Amino acid sequence: MKNYDKYIPWFVGLYILAIALTVVYFFGLFTTFDKQTGGIIEGSEVRSVYILNDNKEVKITDQETIDRFLNLFKDVKLMEVSSSQVHFWNSDYWVTVYVNNYKKFSFNVYDDQFLSIFDPQKRKDGLKYYRIRSEVDLGVLKDIFNSSPPI
Repeated sequence: MKNYDKYIPWFVGLYILAIALTVVYFFGLFTTFDKQTGGIIEGSEVRSVYILNDNKEVKITDQETIDRFLNLFKDVKLMEVSSSQVHFWNSDYWVTVYVNNYKKFSFNVYDDQFLSIFDPQKRKDGLKYYRIRSEVDLGVLKDIFNSSPPI
């Protein structure tokens, strides 16, 4: 037995540990919109939603429209990305969700590929950027926005 053979189990263990940590890290990047917003997408406690575009702001208070809007994003699959990957010039809609007249969270829909979620309750990492990994029909968002009267 050579002198370095006794270190082989240590190297194998470190290699397996590095692979396990890498897998855990990459699975942590994948999430859903519902998980990131605290699971309030059920809509029952959401009382109003403000949507802002470049030239118009609307307030949605009709519970049926709120439910329709929140269900649009409920099952959206996301992958966390860095802010350098987001195309900020394409910011289409700024959305703020209120629960019992309290700002619960807000998010920006940049296009059908990126969005950011801001949670005012988090002191650290309150703003995160995501790549949208599933289909989102932004036509529904545009219909809701265009059919609502401006503030």
